[in-house]
Amino acid sequence: MTAAVDVVVFEGGGGPSPVEQWFRRVRQAIALDVIERLAGIDGIGHIIVCTDDEAWLDPVAPSARHRRLLIALDDGGGTGWGSGLGTGRGAGPAAAPSFHWGRRLWHVVQEHRLERVVVMGGASAPLLTESDMAAIVHVLQHEGPGVWANNVHSADIIAFTPASVLGRIDLPAADNALPYRLRDQGGLPLRSLPRTLGLTFDVDTPTDALILALHPRAGSRVKKLLAEGSPMPFLSCEAGRLHLEAGWLPSEARRPHSEDDRPHSMDAAASDPLDVLRRAGAALMDRWAEVWIAGRVGGHQLRLFDEMTRCRLRVFSELRGLKSLGLLDLGAAVSLMATWIDAVGPEAFFRQLASVCDAAFIDTRPLFAHGGRRVSTADRFASDLFAVDSIQDPWVRRWTAAARDASIPVVLGGHSLVTSGL
Repeated sequence: MTAAVDVVVFEGGGGPSPVEQWFRRVRQAIALDVIERLAGIDGIGHIIVCTDDEAWLDPVAPSARHRRLLIALDDGGGTGWGSGLGTGRGAGPAAAPSFHWGRRLWHVVQEHRLERVVVMGGASAPLLTESDMAAIVHVLQHEGPGVWANNVHSADIIAFTPASVLGRIDLPAADNALPYRLRDQGGLPLRSLPRTLGLTFDVDTPTDALILALHPRAGSRVKKLLAEGSPMPFLSCEAGRLHLEAGWLPSEARRPHSEDDRPHSMDAAASDPLDVLRRAGAALMDRWAEVWIAGRVGGHQLRLFDEMTRCRLRVFSELRGLKSLGLLDLGAAVSLMATWIDAVGPEAFFRQLASVCDAAFIDTRPLFAHGGRRVSTADRFASDLFAVDSIQDPWVRRWTAAARDASIPVVLGGHSLVTSGL
């Protein structure tokens, strides 16, 4: 009999701001949709949800009929976990001072004697298909030992065997660095997982959530939650606006924009992130348009964009490996685009951009990390949604206001925006 593959799902955290709390609910809904999908796939053993949120004990209950589902509840920090079958709860060892992703994963692997493991974030695969997961189960059961990642530079879905190799490496504080550690210190060969939408699209930001809302394969729980809107007034929208309509993309090629065609910065539509996303998306399929894509764009994505869009692309790629190479933690990131923005100012930057482009998709995290800048999660999320008045960091506030007021649609987000999101 072939050994089963166990899945460890990390989901938790989140700050106190309204947008962070709303986004936590979105991620939880995605995770529940994914767990339900995983429970029906052949070859899957235990599904272990690692979380610091007791609210998980109730929402998971309807799925507890899947006997292999466990909740590992954080008891306060460090490696301390309680665990139980279904909605149960048990006592773990004494709590350590703070969260450490790698130590917690190792504790779960030891406690449940896991051997073939897939570890992922709760919102790492909202569009995961049965064939995606079947491919992972196959490699773990028939091609190990090894480690497979959906993105070796910044992984958020990692499959590996034997799991005992975790005891021989310096456990990373975050998931992004695990594939390299397992290769360089654990001696496992590192390979890439298939580059499908289900294995690459990750909801890390509010912008990713809006993109998911426009996709027909979004899970039922997250679709319902997003249709309800949110406590943020700029996201209050009717359910019908969260789905692509037949006329959402232009059916005919049109002539290039004139300044009169572009929305005025004071129009409500200009600062509605969902409307901005739709207008920028339409430009991708407009043969007269030029679209700016900036951030951590890989060569594979660039080839896909070139094949699948009708517009002309201007692409600026920088700071791939921002997290996995430690640049973010060390404060050593240098962004050439941020240097340009600082030289001319955000307002002039967007005027220059609008003089040659009809829309822009910008991964802002390299900009926010430039020169050792530290931007809070609340400010990053508020920037994605043009919530200027909620932003504390002066540079981010000015940048976001300039993006909101630009004469072209500018979509702000993180890594997924300029990769699988597009």
